[in-house]
Amino acid sequence: DLVNFIKFIFECTKTPQSEFGIFPPEYYNFITREGFKKLQTESGNYAQFARICYSFGSNQRDYLFNPELEKTKHLAHNVVVFRCEKSLEKLNEIHGSVFRISDKKTWNERRLDLRKNIFEFYNKSKKGDAEGIMVQLQRLQQLEQLQQLEQKITFTNFDYRDVEITTPIEETIVYLDPPYRGTHKYIEGLNHDNLDKWFTELPYLAFMSEYTAPFKSIYEIETRSTLSSTSNNCKKIEKLFINSLE
Repeated sequence: DLVNFIKFIFECTKTPQSEFGIFPPEYYNFITREGFKKLQTESGNYAQFARICYSFGSNQRDYLFNPELEKTKHLAHNVVVFRCEKSLEKLNEIHGSVFRISDKKTWNERRLDLRKNIFEFYNKSKKGDAEGIMVQLQRLQQLEQLQQLEQKITFTNFDYRDVEITTPIEETIVYLDPPYRGTHKYIEGLNHDNLDKWFTELPYLAFMSEYTAPFKSIYEIETRSTLSSTSNNCKKIEKLFINSLE
């Protein structure tokens, strides 16, 4: 479903856009917890879209918002995408804020406007953390990024050991971004020992993003999970490993 959805995105770029973007109009409606649970077990492009954009950490299993905050997320979505005055009124009532409907032409520009206003409001009023609304704006950013994909890649859906590489060795670079060991697993499992052996035996120059892979690290960067705004434990050192012994 995921590979088919990516192909679907490219097909959408070839057809006339709706008033909101490349996707059919229903893709721009807010998906509730109830709707997510229903779509979670279904197949098809819209169900896959819901599992990606409305799951916690994009794990495709857990709904993104807790029941208490879902209403705020829904209101913020409607304000940005549909310029809904009633949703704006309720949003301001809940947060004691004075947000306005942006006059920007696209919903992505309106998202950036509201994002700026949220930070300014909370910095000035000292009323707490702006994260309560920001998470939904990040979901909209993800939707915008999906719309901007360019068709320069061929997508397949194989076990990594079955992928055929036909380009010359000296012209080929292999990059792996597997589920990191010691973190939440994907829906499909992965044997890291088998992956490490395959990575080592590749005749091509290859790189792997990981935290603790048993290879030479050539680059490190501190990353921070966007799933938490308070805990220092969410900081990690992400590394880029190489399969070359030189």
